[in-house]
Amino acid sequence: MRFKHFLSLFSLTLLLLSEVAYGWKMEADKMVVSSTNTGTITHINFRQTYNSAPLVFALTTDAGDDSSALRIINVTTTGFDVYSVEPDGHDGAQSQMSAVPYIAIEAGSHEFPDGSKIVAGTVSTQQFQSRLLAGAGWQGVSLSGFTSSPVVLGQIQTRNNERTDLAVPNAVSQPWMTAEISGVSSSGFYIALDRAETTTGTLTANE
Repeated sequence: MRFKHFLSLFSLTLLLLSEVAYGWKMEADKMVVSSTNTGTITHINFRQTYNSAPLVFALTTDAGDDSSALRIINVTTTGFDVYSVEPDGHDGAQSQMSAVPYIAIEAGSHEFPDGSKIVAGTVSTQQFQSRLLAGAGWQGVSLSGFTSSPVVLGQIQTRNNERTDLAVPNAVSQPWMTAEISGVSSSGFYIALDRAETTTGTLTANE
């Protein structure tokens, strides 16, 4: 699971930041994610080549009538694969998502000229939250260097528990999960895999 936290808003103008001036790379852009009924996994090429595979974050749109989430996999220095998934009971044809915003950033602690701080890193966890399943818990993550509560984003970027015998993205994703974040403060936050109201499938490995 990948997470990112930052203190200031940013826009596509960040694409103009100089690698030489700042010594690190990031980009923000929009993409089109194929409909689930095509069975197609979308490949996105970065607008630049990274020295190492960056962390990638994306937000779903309100396209389609069913609940859905995005899975990001196979991240390299030049691009990544993304597809839309749906939970049990919502296996309709998820519409194509247009203008899906995404951010790619190199891992590490970075700072802008105005002093705004942006940190990107990874967490591996099997902790989950659920209204229906026993054994729920949180994974704690410590922070340092923040004087106020930052904004925190989380994105699952592995498929260590997803059933490979199901033809995702045509079929539902089992076990269903998304990233959930709680208790954000200047010193840390809690993160878990949100199982929502699904019970099918089990977590046997860290995401």
